[in-house]
Amino acid sequence: MRRRAWLALLLWLAAGGELAAQQFRDWELLRLSEGGCLLAQQVLARQGQVNIASVYLSDLEAGSALLSVQVPVGVSLADGIGYRYPDRPEVVPLIWQSCNRDTCLAQARLAGPELARLQAAREIRVGFVPVREARPLVFSLSLLGLGEGVRRLRDCGSGG
Repeated sequence: MRRRAWLALLLWLAAGGELAAQQFRDWELLRLSEGGCLLAQQVLARQGQVNIASVYLSDLEAGSALLSVQVPVGVSLADGIGYRYPDRPEVVPLIWQSCNRDTCLAQARLAGPELARLQAAREIRVGFVPVREARPLVFSLSLLGLGEGVRRLRDCGSGG
């Protein structure tokens, strides 16, 4: 199931799939035309409304989820990508999966405790190096609405 969800997400992102959306504060529940759902949030730069990242959360089995972060191509893959909570020093790493001509995708499987921690928090700080030898780009990702979104995501996966 996990491999199928990961492949479906990659194919959907690459194809620019058709969808219907429902808003949960800062997150949208996207119902994919080919079945299934994703939670999504776009992160825009303050100047110029340029997309910094597209963040997706998809449901996996046994109370876990797949966190996917899509950023513009050109990132320094060697420097990695990760997130942390404002009150905690440790970084939760994501793993670079693939790049196409426009974007690169990083993902992390979130087990139950980490997913619960995300749902209880208000925000996380995500960081990556946008180009080699540049300073890290760090942005806040709002988690407002994520808890309700995850409940609806689970309902969607069970046919609700």
